[in-house]
Amino acid sequence: MFGKRAFLLLVLIGSAGFTWAQDESAQANFGFGLGLGTEVIDGKTWQNLSFVPDLAFGEFGIGLDLRINFQFYDEPGSPFGFYPRVEDWKANSADFVDWAQLYLSKIAYIRWGLKGKPLYIKLGMIQDGTLGNGFLMANYNNTILRPEKKITGLAFDVDGSLFGFPLIGIETFSGNLIQPDVLGARLYFRPLVWSGIPILDAAQIGGTYVTDLDPWRHSQAPNPGNVERVQAVNVDVRVPVVNLENVFSLALFGDASWLNTQSYWRSGQMIGFGGALFNLVTYGAQVRFLGQDFLPVYFDRGYDIKRDQNYMLLQGAGNISPYTGWLASLGFNLLEEKLVFYSSLEGPLGEPKAGSGSLAALYPKLRSLLRFNAPELVPVSLEAYYDKDNINSLQSLFSGEDALVGARIGYKTGPAIIYLVYNARYLPVTDTWEVTSKLETVVKF
Repeated sequence: MFGKRAFLLLVLIGSAGFTWAQDESAQANFGFGLGLGTEVIDGKTWQNLSFVPDLAFGEFGIGLDLRINFQFYDEPGSPFGFYPRVEDWKANSADFVDWAQLYLSKIAYIRWGLKGKPLYIKLGMIQDGTLGNGFLMANYNNTILRPEKKITGLAFDVDGSLFGFPLIGIETFSGNLIQPDVLGARLYFRPLVWSGIPILDAAQIGGTYVTDLDPWRHSQAPNPGNVERVQAVNVDVRVPVVNLENVFSLALFGDASWLNTQSYWRSGQMIGFGGALFNLVTYGAQVRFLGQDFLPVYFDRGYDIKRDQNYMLLQGAGNISPYTGWLASLGFNLLEEKLVFYSSLEGPLGEPKAGSGSLAALYPKLRSLLRFNAPELVPVSLEAYYDKDNINSLQSLFSGEDALVGARIGYKTGPAIIYLVYNARYLPVTDTWEVTSKLETVVKF
């Protein structure tokens, strides 16, 4: 039950992926998308008509997600007609939670600034929830369960430099604002900010707390009972070593983390370095010292589809013995961010052995992202990611099991961009596939 993860192939990016097309630059622009296709919701296939207006002006941006799911036949053999899905626009009850969850989900995003700016706020669909160095939470995605479950999150970061007090800052994150589950905050300090020592005045010391109040939410597996919240605590340090602007940068960092359920703490530590070369190449490496049943990056991109499995591994179901691991990352940024690639590979030092516990948890993991968007050069755009766990052979690298894949291809003609989206979701419980297709048009002004 816990050895096989849900595989999402081209995972309903049509439901959330139009946010990839949003322009988060300082330029003012207005656009809207029109989509027509199919979606599978709770095992039932619906036709889909969507309207997605998108407005950005300076630091502010807003995007809406207005769509109608409908069928031409209410039931097999019923008269031909137009039958909309009532649940998309009418709450099941007068309960405030149901009402707020339904109507807030029509907001794709409202944001101010960007991650890393002195002030960053984003409400709605969040696909890159990260705190600190990312040892506990990195690229958490609250859109992974769409369209069945539309979740509204909130990220809020503020740096003291905004008020002339750069000593302190805070990052916060809520995966589900209406029915809170994954919540996190990081408070950080720059102890040498007023020392006048170049580079070192930017050194940070931070403390992070993340919790999942309901680890069994979204699970299709039977509840084992006595499921308690997950708590995570982290202390981190980040020290710039070299910062030659536009030429070379290097920073050292380290984390010490603890994961807790039922008053039992699991610990892990990490030290590493990373930086950039000529603002074109990014690099990084880590050495990890992981204790019994400790899972690094516990809250990752696919967390919402495997949170019950993570919980059971944390409880000792995998019998993961302490081990030393590694991570290496490499990326490039070309043509002023028109072509971006990032990939990281992590695993244990040495070959995992049966006596080490759950081999599925110990084998290497791949995380990768590719984005290409240069309309002034070619009319075709692409954004895709591929996450793969349990890589025990070259053949397994390309198998669907334990993988998470997403892609979206666009073709630009004049002010319009036409997107062809193909999605399939593998359901391991029923050993079946859900397949959807979608054609979207986005017009920018």
